[in-house]
Amino acid sequence: MKFLLEEAASTGITSWILPAVLLVLVIGIFVLNYFRSKKTREEMKNVINNIKVGDKVKTYSGFYGKIVEITETTDGKVATIQTGDDKHKSYISIDMNAIYGVDNKEPITLDADGNIIETEKKDDVVETKQEPTAVEEKPELEKKVKTETKKKTNKAKKEN
Repeated sequence: MKFLLEEAASTGITSWILPAVLLVLVIGIFVLNYFRSKKTREEMKNVINNIKVGDKVKTYSGFYGKIVEITETTDGKVATIQTGDDKHKSYISIDMNAIYGVDNKEPITLDADGNIIETEKKDDVVETKQEPTAVEEKPELEKKVKTETKKKTNKAKKEN
């Protein structure tokens, strides 16, 4: 074995091994990146193609709204989004490629103490039973968290 290494060193083959390995690694990284980005592009294309009027969406710039109209133009699809609440509505026309995704969040309701009121769950949601943990939670910690939540909620109400 030592004889082969000495012969290879004398012919200069070992001086090409490291650059060849590095070249293969760099090419491999580019190929992997290409396939990952291709998958992401296909997923985003599917999301954009499945958006319809009435869907709630979020844009890349952070706007939340409801699709009220989709029109086809020479530049591609343009969506008109209604933002705001019932009293203060505004409309924005954006390119469909500026839509980040469909917004599936549900609004929450707080009671007077600042606790979340449970809302009706949809039939397709499967409820899981939580197993009791070995470590018991301390009641003092729960009271502290509830008190801090109440303070934040009351402060937010006063600011509005």
